[in-house]
Amino acid sequence: MKNLWIIFLFTLSLAACKKSDEPEPEPAEIVSAEYNQTVLGVDQGDGKGYREFTYPLTVATGIQSTAKIIVTRVDANSVKLVRTQKETGKADDTRTLGTVTLQKNSTGYDLLVNTTNVGSANGATIEIRIPTAATATATAGLIVHKATKIR
Repeated sequence: MKNLWIIFLFTLSLAACKKSDEPEPEPAEIVSAEYNQTVLGVDQGDGKGYREFTYPLTVATGIQSTAKIIVTRVDANSVKLVRTQKETGKADDTRTLGTVTLQKNSTGYDLLVNTTNVGSANGATIEIRIPTAATATATAGLIVHKATKIR
């Protein structure tokens, strides 16, 4: 009887250690979502340096600006980025920011255009860095979009 209990406990411990058969979600599935833009960072290369503005922005008295970033799956490892800005009294301004490849890093994914890192995402937040000039340095001529996941 004692041997039966040992065999039972051994079998039970093996079953408890079994790895999950569920595959890990694709990178594009994890990152694809709608995000509220929380910060707009800019350096216009005018010598004033890099500045960050928090959304919603008050553009003028009674005029507010908000923005969303929509991230949609292209394939298992790439997504399309679209940004829509809404401003009181104006038509929505929707622009495609581009398609990026997702590469796993220690906290989520790097956003790559060819081999250039243009941002990061982890399924809850996204940051997109867009140089506005061909000779842009680390911040000169840079636009940064930071956003948090809505759904």
